[in-house]
Amino acid sequence: MAQKIIMESIWKKSLDFYLSLEGVNKNRRNQAIQVSKAVDLSSVRKLEVIETGASQNLSDGCFGLLFAHLCSEKNSPMSSVDLDQQITNLSIEMYSKYLPKNGVEHSTMDSVRYLKEYKGSPTIVHLDSWDLDIYNPEPSMLHGFLEFLAIKDKMESGSYVIVDDNFMRETTIYWDVYIEGKIVKTDEFYVQQEILGKGTMIYHYCKRVS
Repeated sequence: MAQKIIMESIWKKSLDFYLSLEGVNKNRRNQAIQVSKAVDLSSVRKLEVIETGASQNLSDGCFGLLFAHLCSEKNSPMSSVDLDQQITNLSIEMYSKYLPKNGVEHSTMDSVRYLKEYKGSPTIVHLDSWDLDIYNPEPSMLHGFLEFLAIKDKMESGSYVIVDDNFMRETTIYWDVYIEGKIVKTDEFYVQQEILGKGTMIYHYCKRVS
């Protein structure tokens, strides 16, 4: 019980930090609150975090800052990987700005290969590396699934895989269409399948094997 109270206190501190950041949108704030409720840190023996798809822009959420703060509070390792060196550089700058003593280890390479070669045993993995296109979602679904297969057997029982950008049946999505970094229109999309998103194949795989 004492350990659970301590971990809840640390979660609250990290959540308060994340919610205090100006520029983080409402959806990400709500997601952070839900994640903090769902992830029971007292259920894991240690804290070790990986994010695929480097956090680098507050307007897009920078969810990694929540986990980086959490790891700094626990003096625990966190790794971030992205395929694009420019994104990695922006990510390093962003983490240094908001958490100067963050300790995040950055890598630039394909995230599936990174996870296959990873030598540790992560307890939280945040998969967010291939942008979802609701009109062509399969590449993102497949990449997320390959990431999951690459890391799942390295994770201890009670660990957490968090997959970004998923929408359940009967959800209405308001999808912004960008050209040269500017929103040119917003499409309304109604989800008819059971799930649409990066985690679709992971979801169905877990249903099948559970």
